[in-house]
Amino acid sequence: TIRIVAVGLYTYLFGKGAGWNWLDVLVVVPAWVELAVDYWTDEQGMEGGSSSTFRIIRIFKITRLLQVVRSLRIVKFISALRALVMSVVDTTRQLLWALILLGLVQYSFGILFTDAVLDYSASNGPDADQMKYFGTVFTSVMTLFRSILGGLDWEYAADALVPVGWFWVQIFHLYIAFCGFAVLNVMTGVFVNSAIKTRERDHETLIQN
Repeated sequence: TIRIVAVGLYTYLFGKGAGWNWLDVLVVVPAWVELAVDYWTDEQGMEGGSSSTFRIIRIFKITRLLQVVRSLRIVKFISALRALVMSVVDTTRQLLWALILLGLVQYSFGILFTDAVLDYSASNGPDADQMKYFGTVFTSVMTLFRSILGGLDWEYAADALVPVGWFWVQIFHLYIAFCGFAVLNVMTGVFVNSAIKTRERDHETLIQN
């Protein structure tokens, strides 16, 4: 209200930074309506109120979620927090391509392991552990994904390949080493570099302002 009186209604709703002002309106007005409905319910002597009144109150209580978005306004006033938020947002742009790269690597190795396990099962019968970890391409990819991210102890997956042959065990070790030392480190480096560039751009913006 004070801001509207100071700058005027038109400037408040359509001037610079009007988006945040509209968000304030969407947060404050429903709160006023909720208080008015509660007051009216008490005046009418309704202990629980009618079902329609409850529906109205629930609808306006949902708008309280907008207060979380409203709190993001403090980001632009705290430089350290702003740098972290901007870095996270900027690195998510690289996340899609990083996941595609990781998926292609895991899919390629998954086809190899699944084919080897199915060939072994056709000659010697299915093995429970092999089917669990490498029975299909999907399960193989899931096993490879969990193995490098701590969701699965890759020792169990490697031991399941022992009957198939030590060659395939070493291929699995090669996959773990390749992803652990190369792919994941490269992805981390890309994210860090992106975050540094974001911080530099923000610093340059502050200097210009």
